[in-house]
Amino acid sequence: MTAAMVQINSADNVSGPGFKSMFAIGLTLFAITFLMNLASNRVAAHYREEYD
Repeated sequence: MTAAMVQINSADNVSGPGFKSMFAIGLTLFAITFLMNLASNRVAAHYREEYD
């Protein structure tokens, strides 16, 4: 996905569906990263030892 963004961004055409799809790809990467972080925080919280 990142390689596709670089390829689109290196083109001289700054309008059209190719350039606009770069933002969709970026949003998708952000969403995947955000969801993975949420999942890892839940797993860490589940297995975290609590000391009183």
